[in-house]
Amino acid sequence: MDRITADYIGMLVSVMNALSRQQSLKRSGTSTRTQSSIAIPSVVEPYVRARALKHLDKGKVVIFAAGSGNPCLRLIRQQPIEPLRSEQT
Repeated sequence: MDRITADYIGMLVSVMNALSRQQSLKRSGTSTRTQSSIAIPSVVEPYVRARALKHLDKGKVVIFAAGSGNPCLRLIRQQPIEPLRSEQT
């Protein structure tokens, strides 16, 4: 399998995991939204920063899936990722 196909499969798996997590949170009464950097409009919202911030301002949990949406791009972080916060707060 070529690397680009493998990367897209990985992105799709992360969307599947995000949907599973979203359902778990919903069952516990938590309002959630899932956004993806790859377009799957009948399943998840597209990633739109302003929309994500609006959801957060409403107290919803936003789950991000599919990484950057670009195959062959590896994002390695050495430090924990800080939660996304609204610039208005």
